[in-house]
Order: sequence, then structure tokens, then C-alpha cells
Amino acid sequence: MLLRIRIFKGNSPPYFLKSKGKESGTYIRVDSSNRLASAEIIAELERQSANRSFDSEIIFKKTLPEIDIETFKLFFEGRTGEKLNLKTLSKLRLYEETNGKRYPTYALILLSDDPQRYRLFPYAKVECARFKGAKPGNFIDQKTIDINIGQQAELALQFILRHISQGTTGYDGVYRNDHWEYPIDALREVVRNAIVHRDYALSGKDIKTENHFRRPEKLPGNSAGME
Repeated sequence: MLLRIRIFKGNSPPYFLKSKGKESGTYIRVDSSNRLASAEIIAELERQSANRSFDSEIIFKKTLPEIDIETFKLFFEGRTGEKLNLKTLSKLRLYEETNGKRYPTYALILLSDDPQRYRLFPYAKVECARFKGAKPGNFIDQKTIDINIGQQAELALQFILRHISQGTTGYDGVYRNDHWEYPIDALREVVRNAIVHRDYALSGKDIKTENHFRRPEKLPGNSAGME
């Protein structure tokens, strides 16, 4: 006889052992083991229960007019051709009005170059490195990208492109056909997703890109490969 038990996900997490309390009695499943949930994970479960994301939470340390968003404003208007006014900020849920004052959300802080971002999110950065050899050790080049997250992906991709090879696949008349060692569209998507979809509620979790020299592959025109 086969007995099948289905336990559906509850609507009001976190669930915890009453005898231990929320902080000491909330567990999460990691692979085949149960682990005590951290304070950050408990907070995320509470946001899920309230159907609210971390990015949309309000930060009361500064009002909206006090936040430096000039760089993001220029970036947004250059990319979209739209003005970044209050209506647009509200539509994007980048601020909320409370007690007659406008306060930014965490999302707007992350998109700004305001000093508050560096204090609240010192780990919201991309660490790029190119090593000599197959293992991390000797740096050939490195860069820390800690500007607003709206521009991090482009700078990280530029770093990667500087350190991957480009060979020749042939000629079209007198024009050479160049070929990147790795598909650029895939690299762009990986970098962009890493920044856009990371959980900024988890502290101490920066993004790292690492390039290592390896033996040359059979790519026409290549003198060295990367991995």
C-alpha cells in the first residue's frame, strides 16, 4: 500500500515551534536537512506573508527631496526618453507618502548615488577580477563596481569583454568577420540577472566575476582563452 501526503504551503509564514519562539524555532529546508532560519530569512518570510517585497519597503532616514538621484535621473531619461518625475517614481514604487512626507523605498536608495546607499548596502557591488592561472592568486586586473545598481551591469560587462578573446572566423570580401570567445548575449543576460534578481536583503553577499587564463582553445585567431 502506498500512502501519499500532500502539505500545501501556508499563507502566513513564518511558522515556528511555539516552545522555542520565532527567533529560535523557525527552520528552513536546505537540501535534505533542516536549518535554523536567520533573522534575515525570518524577515523575508514575514514580507511574503504581507505580500510585500524588500525593495518596496520604505526607508525613513531621509525624505525623497534629500536623496541624491541625479545620476539615476540622467540614466533613466537617457534610456527611456521619459522624465523621471513624481508620477513616474510613484508608478515604479520608488517612493511612498506617509504623514504628508515623501519617503524613498529601498529600491530607490539602491538606484541612487546617495551616501545612504553606501551605509545601508555596502555589499551592493560587483567585484571583478582576472587571475593568472586556473586558480585565484595573482591578479592581472581587478575592479570594484560600487556605483548605483542601474549602471553596474554595463560596467561589469565591459570588464568581462576586455578580458575575453576575439578571433577571426573568415572574411567577407576585404572585411574580417570577428567572433567572440563566448556569446555576448549570454554574458549580458547572466550579468544583468545577477544584479537585478539578487536578494539585497541578505547582507554581505556581493557579486563576483572571475576570469582565469587557460590553455588556448581552437578558436581561429585566438592567442589565449579564458574561463
